[in-house]
Amino acid sequence: IAFDGAATPVTILEHTNDHAAVLAAINALPSPKMTDTFSTNLYGAVYSGVRASQQMRFSFGDANATVVSTMVVFTDGHDTAGRITRETAVNEAVRFAGTVRIISIGVADTSDTEFLTAIATSGLYSFPSSSSLVSSFADIALKVANAANSYYSLAMCVPLRSSSVSLSIALNASL
Repeated sequence: IAFDGAATPVTILEHTNDHAAVLAAINALPSPKMTDTFSTNLYGAVYSGVRASQQMRFSFGDANATVVSTMVVFTDGHDTAGRITRETAVNEAVRFAGTVRIISIGVADTSDTEFLTAIATSGLYSFPSSSSLVSSFADIALKVANAANSYYSLAMCVPLRSSSVSLSIALNASL
């Protein structure tokens, strides 16, 4: 999702597992679909992104699958469009924090770090300029990759003839 000041953020690419399509969409930014470049609908973009991520959960796998998405919010400023309230965007981010992880990235000293902190369920990064972002991008990418690989499913069938079962589970934290 890319956003300008328009009421509806622009979906650049629907959720996908196609890495080539994602790279092509990133390389095509900024989108020619942007129509209101005089304001910024930051709150609307966060709200819409969380909603789209929630809807995406039901299009991958079955209803019992654990699906968690990571949304990365890049911004160099504040919401100036006023189309959705700050409180609505923050509440949506917090409401779905268990299934939509948000990494906030403020690029410029003018970023709304208070808002970015409120929605950042998986980390906040602040950079005084876009050039300082490049050196830390590998760390951010690793955080996204680790989040994607952090869920495990365990199932156990206990025989009916057994009245009790002992089970010990260990997880190596360095995974």
